[in-house]
Amino acid sequence: MPDVSETVTALQQVAEAIGKVQSATAQFDARAQQVQNRVGGQGFRKMADRLGEARERLKPIREMQAGVAATTNRVTEMVQRVTDDMSPADVESTLSPAAQQVGSASAAATASTAQLNDLAAEIADILRGGNPGPLVGLVNQIKQATVQVASGLDKAKTTIEETITAARQTGNF
Repeated sequence: MPDVSETVTALQQVAEAIGKVQSATAQFDARAQQVQNRVGGQGFRKMADRLGEARERLKPIREMQAGVAATTNRVTEMVQRVTDDMSPADVESTLSPAAQQVGSASAAATASTAQLNDLAAEIADILRGGNPGPLVGLVNQIKQATVQVASGLDKAKTTIEETITAARQTGNF
């Protein structure tokens, strides 16, 4: 049987990293809402409005999280369908779409890190003269976990491609 255990392990690590992204995103949103309410209550409406807009920038990140989580689940199921009795062609037809989906998910996660850099800079600008550190730190936690997601997806893609290559070489001496 083609060994897919490395791929399954990589996908499990991706799922754990997605959990970290989701947790850090929820923490950021809750904390940003507290700050937004506090500055709004102190009469800084423009600052509060800008913080609200910054919080809205999390929507694409949350969409990425949901998409990557769904892709990870789908690909895990695809990978686990690979069995001993599959022909090399069956292994390839099962895993090629998985490799493509993992590659697309990795690209989405990588692209979201740029959005997170922009969000951190925006928070620092909004709270300039105040204390942007805690919110910027939470954005950086989201970014670090997102980098772990992308890295895990890249590893999964590599192991899937290696399995396909090994299947293609079956019978070669």
